[in-house]
Amino acid sequence: MKFTLKFMFLWLFLAPCTGFAEVSDKLQADFAVIEGVVVMQLNDEYIVTMDEQGALKIGDILTVVRPGSKIFHPQTKEVIGTVDEPLGYLQVVRIQTRYAYAKVLTAGLQPAEGAPLKRFEQVPAELLTGAQANPELARQLQRNLPQFKWLGEGTPDQALLSFILDQDELVVRTAEGDPLQWYAIEEDQLLVSKNRGA
Repeated sequence: MKFTLKFMFLWLFLAPCTGFAEVSDKLQADFAVIEGVVVMQLNDEYIVTMDEQGALKIGDILTVVRPGSKIFHPQTKEVIGTVDEPLGYLQVVRIQTRYAYAKVLTAGLQPAEGAPLKRFEQVPAELLTGAQANPELARQLQRNLPQFKWLGEGTPDQALLSFILDQDELVVRTAEGDPLQWYAIEEDQLLVSKNRGA
């Protein structure tokens, strides 16, 4: 019994040094899918509104989607979702109290009023890792953010967001190179937001 307790305490003491990887709830909330609609076009921008307006940030990418086949629960037959087709992407440039302005990222995209939007849904993204980055944390990032369309090597031109993971930080940048989010990696590999006001 004493041996078991000593072993457990030793394991808890050493656990942070074993490369344990964890993605924080804050990071997952920062990139969570939230839904909204296009309100109207105004010059070369679109006014949009989202269900959780307070979660929206400048630089966020909104996917214009076409709802596809319904997904039914096999037992209750309740509709639990749809297989959505991405039509193109908008990017938030200004945020007001109940709506936001977004610019078009996809050439030729002209969403109609009422067109459904989903933040970060199937947005092309790349994960770039430094030589000292924790590979398990890199895998965990992609597992915990399945809403993105993660690109393989050789397709960087298609990425609208770049997740740049190094030994002590994760920086998320837009295609223009502007920082969207910045996180520190603590000793236990927990990502902690370093954005102002976070």
